[in-house]
Amino acid sequence: MTSRSRCGVHIPFDPSRDYGDMIQIKTKKNTNDKTLFLTFDSFDYFALDLLKEALHRIKNDSNIKNVVIDLSCNQGGSGFLVPVFESFLTGSSTMTMKNPATGALSITTYQCDINEDGKFDDNDNVKNLNRYIITSNNSFSCANMLPCLVKMNDPNIKLIGEDTGGGACAVGYGVNALGAIYTHSLNFVSCTYHDQQAIDTDSGVKVDIPLTRYDDFYLRQDIVDNILP
Repeated sequence: MTSRSRCGVHIPFDPSRDYGDMIQIKTKKNTNDKTLFLTFDSFDYFALDLLKEALHRIKNDSNIKNVVIDLSCNQGGSGFLVPVFESFLTGSSTMTMKNPATGALSITTYQCDINEDGKFDDNDNVKNLNRYIITSNNSFSCANMLPCLVKMNDPNIKLIGEDTGGGACAVGYGVNALGAIYTHSLNFVSCTYHDQQAIDTDSGVKVDIPLTRYDDFYLRQDIVDNILP
């Protein structure tokens, strides 16, 4: 099984790979109910491989009731992965980009065959489970865009932690006359779209369940026992 990036690079999917702390499963005390934690510190293409492994585990364990995506240390990455992650959580994704100079909008809806079985169906998502995203002020760019989109499109998904750090513009690359490579913001701004209004995500999004101490972000058993159902 392979995954294909936007630029055509293939990444092998290895279900036997040791994912360490990036995938953790915790059991709520006095029950058999399990919570699967996914930690993504960057939206790179290894994250897509990790997402597939998580989906495989969820679909093969009926005791998993909650899915938590931890973006608290994620400062962004490839915007092409955001609709994949939203599709994983909700079944589909609607991305809105705006040109602030002209007001032009681009609105695109995606469905993603995450398990690569050639079908677009509920085997590609976890929308039947309780879903959460852990964010912090460090959650920037794509790690800000995803929580903004899911909170607008599916209010059943709850955000835990701190309000996100914002960041809405796509990033471009250039080369100066000396050959030095630099990055710069482009005139494409990510937005949420509601009631025929596009609202940029630059100010971030507020959480539903705040965490007041930094230790609380990493005490996952406490999150399972005291916050999650």
